[in-house]
Amino acid sequence: MTRGEVDAVLDLLLLNGDLHSLSFLWRPNLTDADDDLFVECAFVSQSDFLITRNVRDFTSGELGPMHFAVITHRILSAMEKRP
Repeated sequence: MTRGEVDAVLDLLLLNGDLHSLSFLWRPNLTDADDDLFVECAFVSQSDFLITRNVRDFTSGELGPMHFAVITHRILSAMEKRP
């Protein structure tokens, strides 16, 4: 992506996003502790999807059943192409 395209995507996210506060009171204890923040963001924002390149890191720990699906960007692309 060009710098202009990245800026356009970020502008779109800012226009359509909502601000949420994180409490850090609950952590899923994933294998990669740096990924815990993304789970909390998805949980607090009531997202339908958490899109990542490393789904494997989100299948361990104390994650349990969530209201969002952890998917790769390839799955999302395939879903968008469905009629």
